[in-house]
Amino acid sequence: MSSSAATESVSESPRAAADSVFAPSTQPSAGVGSVLLVILTAVLVFGGFYVMSIAFSFEPAIAAWVFCAGLALDVIGFWLSFGLISALGRR
Repeated sequence: MSSSAATESVSESPRAAADSVFAPSTQPSAGVGSVLLVILTAVLVFGGFYVMSIAFSFEPAIAAWVFCAGLALDVIGFWLSFGLISALGRR
């Protein structure tokens, strides 16, 4: 192999790699429903964090229930994002 052939194959390699990154995908793009579901899960998770944080400003009997409600919001948000959305993506 000549040195010019080796140099040419090395110089072509990054270009080929860049072209494969920007090649059109065979997968369909995300629909409006998927985008809205991701936004909903973000609102649930961050809202759950907020509800858990304000639980400490209540009396102890009520604080436990408020904290559990925030925890439930987080569980639902994480289940939607990692369970439901990923399951829909695999279909």
